[in-house]
Amino acid sequence: MEFTGVLKSNDIAISMDGKRRWVDNVFVERLWRSVKYEEVYVHAYDDITTAKKSLGHYFEFYNTERKHQSLADQTPDRVYYEAVERMAAQMNWKALIAWSNYWGSLLYGLSFKDKKSRLFKRCGLAL
Repeated sequence: MEFTGVLKSNDIAISMDGKRRWVDNVFVERLWRSVKYEEVYVHAYDDITTAKKSLGHYFEFYNTERKHQSLADQTPDRVYYEAVERMAAQMNWKALIAWSNYWGSLLYGLSFKDKKSRLFKRCGLAL
């Protein structure tokens, strides 16, 4: 089965098939521009291990410390977790799940386990 067939058979939307494909990819394009100009081009990595470690630190910085003009000069973590806390306080679980799925794709460089752990910790829930 070809790649797109696997995606379709698992009900995964393919952003490149949509009419608004440039909108679907604008966030990722902005991310990669930032990664290249703020991290990759600035450092000369000696090996893959060093590159992975350095990029991991950059993504942590990107999500937790770097303020984004498009987010009213807030960090992605702050925007995400403030919304999550409001929804959890209102017990609006449907909205919380939808928001988590959307922002989960934007919290770059984190594993699903790390995203889930942060989400539960901020909401005062146990894993």
